[in-house]
Order: sequence, then C-alpha cells, then structure tokens
Amino acid sequence: MKVKVKRALSYANKRYAAGDVLDMSTRDAKLMAAVGRVSMAAEPTPTEEPDMPPPKSSKGKKRSGYKRRDIQAEDANAEAATAEPPQSE
Repeated sequence: MKVKVKRALSYANKRYAAGDVLDMSTRDAKLMAAVGRVSMAAEPTPTEEPDMPPPKSSKGKKRSGYKRRDIQAEDANAEAATAEPPQSE
C-alpha cells in the first residue's frame, strides 16, 4: 500500500523524510497512520486498481430442501389421519 510520510521515520532499515512516498504492507500502514507517522492518502499508481465491491451474483436465491420435506411430512400425516383406525374385536 502506498503511503505518504508525515514525519521522518525509518522503515525496513531505510530512512524516509517527510513528504516521501513509500510502499508498505496494509497492516503496517494502518499502524503507522494510527500513530501519526504516515498518511494513507497517497495517490495510487496506475498499476493499482481502486477498491471496488465484489460483483453481485447473477444466480438467484439458493433453494433449500426444507419446503419439499415439509410437504412430504404433511402428506404422510394426512394419510395417517385418513387411514381407518384398527377394528377391535
């Protein structure tokens, strides 16, 4: 991640002065920004793509098998209820 140095610092065994732009990991950039050493507002290079949300899926909502099982259970219950009770002798 490209960051702009606000105050002089050393990073990866190198010295950077205020105004320098350097590349560091996202984790380190967030930490350095939190302590006020760098600004994450550095201009992106042409090779970097802007952060975009992931594309929405074109597939519909996934169907679960619960509805089918419920219908089968209702059919089984209906058959049991309509069946004749056993005749006692």
